[in-house]
Amino acid sequence: MKDFKKLLIWSKGMEITRESYNLVSSWPSFEKFNLGNQIIRAAISIPSNIAEGNSRRSEKDKKDLSKSHWDLLLNWKHKF
Repeated sequence: MKDFKKLLIWSKGMEITRESYNLVSSWPSFEKFNLGNQIIRAAISIPSNIAEGNSRRSEKDKKDLSKSHWDLLLNWKHKF
């Protein structure tokens, strides 16, 4: 099992998470606690699920989780 912190995709997910926090922090309270909360949760899910998927053993599990990662990324992008 590889160290997920060495994966480029995990690093990009962490970058998206940091950028999401920075963006949302400048929003008015109403937006910050509604749409902002959804954006941050979606962003956090990306590197979290990559780390989880890295621990999977079977190729089917890895493939299924990769689709889940893609769906989360589309969810995050849709909010913008």
